[in-house]
Amino acid sequence: MTYDPFERGQNPVGVTTTTWRDKNRSRDLVVEVWYPATDAARGQDLDPATQDSFVVPGLSAEAGSTALQAAVRDADPQPGPHAAVLLVHGYAGHRRESTFMATHLASHGFVVASADISGSTFPDIKAIIDSAKQEGRQFSRVEYQPILIADRQGDIPFLVDSMIDNLDISPDGLGITGASFGGWASLLAPSLHAKVIASAPMCPSGGSTPTYPRDKNYAGQALDFDWGSDVATMFMVADRDSWLPLYGQIELLRSVPGQKRMFVLEQADHNHFVDDVANGHEWLREFTAELADVDIDGGVEWGCIARGMQPASELTDGDKALICWRGLCTAHMDAHLRGSQEAQAFFYGDVPAQTAERAINIVEIRGEGAKS
Repeated sequence: MTYDPFERGQNPVGVTTTTWRDKNRSRDLVVEVWYPATDAARGQDLDPATQDSFVVPGLSAEAGSTALQAAVRDADPQPGPHAAVLLVHGYAGHRRESTFMATHLASHGFVVASADISGSTFPDIKAIIDSAKQEGRQFSRVEYQPILIADRQGDIPFLVDSMIDNLDISPDGLGITGASFGGWASLLAPSLHAKVIASAPMCPSGGSTPTYPRDKNYAGQALDFDWGSDVATMFMVADRDSWLPLYGQIELLRSVPGQKRMFVLEQADHNHFVDDVANGHEWLREFTAELADVDIDGGVEWGCIARGMQPASELTDGDKALICWRGLCTAHMDAHLRGSQEAQAFFYGDVPAQTAERAINIVEIRGEGAKS
């Protein structure tokens, strides 16, 4: 059978929610865990009548609406150990913002964990902005960024340790992925924990961007690329990213050591990396315009950025974008966590030609140190 990471895997998928407590920081994190389930759940994870549903806190759909994910709540898990991936949400995100990625990886036999990073979820950020509006004052993202960075610097190694301690996963190492601020966490993690051996950042923050004053890009300043091991890194980015433009992504690619490559999706923007892309993109356009009225960070022209964003109808179809990212991430993790020869053959072949067969146009950029 031909290896095809873009197609859903052979395993039914289960999902459960738990809470992990960091006693050292007196901090609780609510965690979603996806995993390969036993055959009893087969087909139920794809049937809307039996799939898990959850209330969306915001971001990609109207807050309070109900979404489905391709998994069965609390299904019996297959025995492990399994390869594992930590999925980290972005700024103003939530733990279930990328179920397209988590459920797909689980269908291919991975265990995936994602936590609500307290302080930077959609409800957290919305509360800060709403409070500023009600009090007649302005809001500064820059002011809060050091706090959010410190939270993630503590949460990432805690989550890696908790996955190792609580889940039936391989002890040899795990992968990490996430979009935007979650992509930044994917670049931060190898400097924080030696067990992170494969990173797949999606549109990561940290590079040059018009969304932060030049001297106040604290996310970029916090990154440490003195990694203790050879971590395989794959960037997944958009060519029309309004928040984190391509030039900043290439800047980050140059900084990463070891094996590295980048795939650029054509006609895509910053929210082509979360569930429900079309609604997520339109939400981002509105949110960006809203920041022009409440964000006081000097030098950031939010109104100009918002006006430059194309409507979703003029961009790459969201479903195709998600097929692209989940397939590439699966191949990357198969190749570098499992050592799959099929995945390596796929991954180091002509990947753009293979996505073009699905009418998905990407450009590949190989960094120094990447295999040829």
